[in-house]
Amino acid sequence: MSSSAESRVYALDVLRGFAILGILLANIVSFAAPTMTSQFEPVIPSRSVAENLFDSVSMAFVNGKFRSILAILFGVGLWMQYERRKLTGEWPKGYLKRLGWLLLIGLLHGYLIWYGDILSVYAVVAALTIIFVKSEDKTLWWLIGVLAANALLTAAVLIPVLIMFSGSGGAKEFELGAVWPMFSMAGETAAFQTGSWLQQLGYRAVYYSFMLLNGLVFGLVLLPLFLFGILLARHKVLAAPSQHPGYLKWSLIIGFGLGLPLSLTAFIPMAPKVIETVQIGFEVFVGPVLALGYLMALALVVEKGFAAKFTKVLATVGRVALSAYLLQSLACTFVFYSWGLGLFGKLHPGGWLAVVGAVWALDILFAYLWLARFKMGPVEWLWRSLSEGKRLPNRRTAHLTAQERE
Repeated sequence: MSSSAESRVYALDVLRGFAILGILLANIVSFAAPTMTSQFEPVIPSRSVAENLFDSVSMAFVNGKFRSILAILFGVGLWMQYERRKLTGEWPKGYLKRLGWLLLIGLLHGYLIWYGDILSVYAVVAALTIIFVKSEDKTLWWLIGVLAANALLTAAVLIPVLIMFSGSGGAKEFELGAVWPMFSMAGETAAFQTGSWLQQLGYRAVYYSFMLLNGLVFGLVLLPLFLFGILLARHKVLAAPSQHPGYLKWSLIIGFGLGLPLSLTAFIPMAPKVIETVQIGFEVFVGPVLALGYLMALALVVEKGFAAKFTKVLATVGRVALSAYLLQSLACTFVFYSWGLGLFGKLHPGGWLAVVGAVWALDILFAYLWLARFKMGPVEWLWRSLSEGKRLPNRRTAHLTAQERE
């Protein structure tokens, strides 16, 4: 999610902005309600029609899609870093330093602000992806195929088992609240709605550590997306998808021809405990498939010059993607946590969507105001300065390049 004034590709900025804004739709429930402890409750409170519809729409069109797009774009960025740093002899040392600082930013975000951080996992997967950056196309395609087949096979075996287990009442054996009373839906709601920052830190420490452990498995799903991003960057596909008909055709066929029908199964009526299990499957296994369609369709829209005003807004957010992502966490924790408005557990789908709209507006306003005076976002500037070991210039001058004026 890097943002630099150097060698910008407009389509990449649009795609980053799209993914960053979209990911809030996936994250909003985790900001707003006790989603972690609900997984360990033997009985989930009855849900309204609106909540069930929100779950279905999210599973079908949101969950896993935007994180997958960001993973592909991270692979694109990795290749661009390789191309630049190999010329100066800074590969891979310089890039590993960059990932180390990103990992630290992610850890601080996850433990101190919000447990759903993805930066740390992406940093680790990117470090692993370095091994394959010089591989031939054929090797990368083979690896993508093997890893994707493994993910689908795992889903085909694991998800039905988990669904049967969820419906059997066996979840009672894992009721965390019975062993550790604070980790119940009521306990989590009280802590984030009215509790102190230190109380919330205790929850985050456990939840984020749990997320990092899951990331070890999740990383196997992210890796083929990173590798696909390398291929896209190597052949400059996203800047001009129509000039690469093979990538364009198969991304759209797989993304919408396979991914959309799979995603629409989210509207099949399911019991609440089963929904939680299926949501994981949609997030990890189905999401990346439809994400291919989203990615290539939007890249094509940008290339053809359609919806120019809309894509310009996305591109502006995309240029400060990392800062905008962290701003979302600060804004949402202010709305829902006790240090702000304390609305945790009080709102329902309509309220969640209202918060999403408000935070999107905040992200867009911030991006326009900041970029009017600076070349890159504040967190991007800090990250790059730390990575390069020097204070980089960021304030705009009267002598802007053509790309910086866009």
